[in-house]
Amino acid sequence: MVLRKTSRLIVLISALIAGTALADDQAELDTLLNENTYAISLTGLSLTGPGADLIQDLSQGTQFVALGEEHNNVHIPGIATAIFKDLVERHGYQYFMVEQDPVMMEVFSRRPARGDLDAIMTLARTYPMGVTFDSDQELEMLADIGRISTVESDVIWGCDQSSGVTHALDELLQEISDERAIAAVQAFRSRSAEKEAVRDYSKSHFIYDTNVDEYVELKMQVNPAA
Repeated sequence: MVLRKTSRLIVLISALIAGTALADDQAELDTLLNENTYAISLTGLSLTGPGADLIQDLSQGTQFVALGEEHNNVHIPGIATAIFKDLVERHGYQYFMVEQDPVMMEVFSRRPARGDLDAIMTLARTYPMGVTFDSDQELEMLADIGRISTVESDVIWGCDQSSGVTHALDELLQEISDERAIAAVQAFRSRSAEKEAVRDYSKSHFIYDTNVDEYVELKMQVNPAA
């Protein structure tokens, strides 16, 4: 019984000490957050406020500006567009990397899709699994980026894994001429298009359900030039 009481007392003291430490840590964290929080306002494609001034000051002489964000936040795309526009005008930035499918971002960077919201939305509807994040705000941002940049090369760089393959296979079909290769790609496309006709991550999707050996076999059949 003494041992049990002693154990309980030790546990109670430990909990009190930990609780005090956590409270102190939280207070310190709150102080740091308050000291390093800057208000920012977005009007159209213009940012104002102390937060905007801080971004402008810190971006001088930089090569990369990174924006951490919560997925599916409808406010972030407008803020990202405004930051990019300011970086283009002030410091000559031209390229935009985003968590999206890399092949589809190449398509969005080229005309006729580049800068054209209607064309981009049509592609997103045509290939439901071709765009990682497909909210109206995300698509509008991608169209705006294409208009804002002044270079003719690929402006938008996707750095996410692909969820769909149909759009990539259609791109591949434009680049090959061998009849057997075309037939192989078309057969692969037929299977993928049926699976990717509806965007439903809860039921998985073609690229995750396909064995990697099938992609290796397709590559061998197409046999692209180095």
